[in-house]
Amino acid sequence: MSSAPSPAKKWISIPWAGPWPMSVIVGFARLDGYVVGVVASQPVVADGALGMDAADKIARFVRFCDAFNLPLVTLADSPGFTTGQSQTRRGLVRHATRSAFAYAEATVPRLAVFTRRVPGAIYAALGRPGRAADLSFAWPSAQFEAAQNVFDAAKAGLINDVIKPGETRSRLIAALEVLRHTKTPLPLRKHGNMPM
Repeated sequence: MSSAPSPAKKWISIPWAGPWPMSVIVGFARLDGYVVGVVASQPVVADGALGMDAADKIARFVRFCDAFNLPLVTLADSPGFTTGQSQTRRGLVRHATRSAFAYAEATVPRLAVFTRRVPGAIYAALGRPGRAADLSFAWPSAQFEAAQNVFDAAKAGLINDVIKPGETRSRLIAALEVLRHTKTPLPLRKHGNMPM
């Protein structure tokens, strides 16, 4: 999936040390000569479900990209967050909130592309326009929990547009060009209060 917005030679995956899961991959890509940070679900590993460590990996990478003024592109295809007593007891909700908070607090251009499964929690955490993304797109194959089909999701304002997979790269470049010239007003406070 990560080869869709950027040809293989223009993609660098970050092999994080430590317990970081591979159900989500992060890395850097070039779009029209500009470096962007990419967060992508990996449905081949654990069906793309996001657990506590995956949520922390996303939050850490989003904050890294924001610190170095790198635009963010998120490619989402996930059944949702993992469930189970172990994850719940260890604070899955708190960790999931960290990733959503990192996206919401980021001041760099944020783009999201939904490729297949889009349950409500993933939509809210990774690509909701105005919160986790400045612009959200979906492939025709995307299945939103809150809409009958992808076109109903667009009509309801859940996404900004439906795009063909082959158009992904050009649409992301065009969106980045528009967002590059916008200025995000910063809040009066120094920083938000991250969920701990």
